[in-house]
This record gives sequence, structure tokens and C-alpha cells, in this order.
Amino acid sequence: MDFEFSPTPRDGRSTYRNADWRCPARCRVLPQSRLQDGRLVLKTLALLVSIFLLDVATLWAVAHSVGMELAPAPAFISFVLASVVATLSPVPLGLGTFEGTCIGLLHVMGSSIESSLAATLIFRGFTLWLPMLPGLWLMRRELPGRNARSAGRE
Repeated sequence: MDFEFSPTPRDGRSTYRNADWRCPARCRVLPQSRLQDGRLVLKTLALLVSIFLLDVATLWAVAHSVGMELAPAPAFISFVLASVVATLSPVPLGLGTFEGTCIGLLHVMGSSIESSLAATLIFRGFTLWLPMLPGLWLMRRELPGRNARSAGRE
């Protein structure tokens, strides 16, 4: 796919133009049977719930690693409510809103503010920022013209 970068003459804004933005034929139409497949919906739901429960388990484990005496129920409640607040906030990725809610709820449920802060920041580091590193590396590797620039330096 070749991209062309050019400013538009009318308003001076830069745009990316590509002659081949069309979706392949196999992507355009999803068979109705796949959308109504009960097994597929149940598998998807099971995977979504397992991701959610694994995130709660991660928060619980991180809380214990920083010395908090935390039962699984407060970890679950803190994570669920913090996720709801992060989803409803206009801030991308819920940055700050998730952390503030989770820290506040953990503190209200009996943990010290310091250990709540440490547990929440470590949790977000593991579940938000650490997974972004491979994506950042892949994105940088796939940028158009990157190989031409690095070949000119050698």
C-alpha cells in the first residue's frame, strides 16, 4: 500500500491519500450465520470475562506484593468501578480517572493511601503500559520510509 502525503490546496491541511483503501471482498460481508452463532457469542463472552477476572487477580496479586491485606472482593469492586469511571470519562485510556478511582476505593476499603497508590500504579504499568511496548516497537518497524532512513545512516 503506497501512501501519499500532500496538503490540500483549499484549506492547507495535510491529508494522507491512498488509492487502495477498499476492504477486501472477504472482509466486506460477514455471513449472518456468524453473527447469530450462539457458540461464538458464548466463547467471546467467556474470553471477555476471563480477561476481566485475570485483571482483578493481577490487581489483587500486586496489592499483596506491596503488603496490603486485601480480600478478592474489594479488589473486584475497586477494579470494576474504576473501569466504569475510566470508560465513561472523556480522557483517552482513562488516564488518571482509573487510577484516582481505584486508589480512592482501595483506601476507603481499609488500605493505606500509600499502598493503594503503589498497587494501582504497578497494576497500570503491567496492564496498560507494558503491553504497549511491543506495539510501539512494531509500529516503529512498520513505518513507511523507516528502512530508507536507517539504510542512509549506515
